[in-house]
Amino acid sequence: MTEIQQSRLVIEFYTGTDSTGKDTFKKKTFANISSLSEDEALAKAAASLITLQQHPMLTMIRSNEYDLDQANM
Repeated sequence: MTEIQQSRLVIEFYTGTDSTGKDTFKKKTFANISSLSEDEALAKAAASLITLQQHPMLTMIRSNEYDLDQANM
């Protein structure tokens, strides 16, 4: 497997409804997450961040990016 090039934490929040009654959402992205961070530690850190938000969390996603060109070398 190739090395992780970049890792991000994406948290999605439910922000209410718009004037037409449709649900609205907002995503917050935290870039430059250490590729060495374990998922459990990242989830604990995210849980701490969530307590500082005014809207309820819907999803918490870790996004890792790989350079696929390096996989073929």
